[in-house]
Amino acid sequence: STRLCQFISFFNLLKNTFISGISLFASTIALASMTNFSTLTNIILLGSICTLYSSIVKRSNLQISTWKKNEVSDRGEDDFFKSLEGSSTTPYNKEDLEGGIKAIIWTDVFQFILMVIGIGMVVAIGFYQNGGIIETLHTASIGGRLEMFEYVFNIKC
Repeated sequence: STRLCQFISFFNLLKNTFISGISLFASTIALASMTNFSTLTNIILLGSICTLYSSIVKRSNLQISTWKKNEVSDRGEDDFFKSLEGSSTTPYNKEDLEGGIKAIIWTDVFQFILMVIGIGMVVAIGFYQNGGIIETLHTASIGGRLEMFEYVFNIKC
């Protein structure tokens, strides 16, 4: 029924709002301990960055899907997609589905590049703050951080 759908949609929206708020707050508590900004400033900053990133990714998905629609395919249409084109029950056609997959792949590539850049920056800043690569490795060896294959199977550790 319509009332039941509205009821479930409202509580789903309420649940997602609480989950997003808790996730954002937990992230900014950790971020506030590493920066000189207050928790409120970090909430506004992180929320803005996530909103901008999400809007850029959504826009790129739409653009890639639109570009795919404008391309002319030299291959023949599959019978499955031919049956979907004229169907009133399914609003998808072959170009929509291919464009969506392409958009997801490009979004994953973009996220991978951002993650690699972030990891590289963390490593570079860590080496710089510790006095270089050699000093960092020396400090790690003194602390026993480079002993990867010395396993101790002791429950009491």
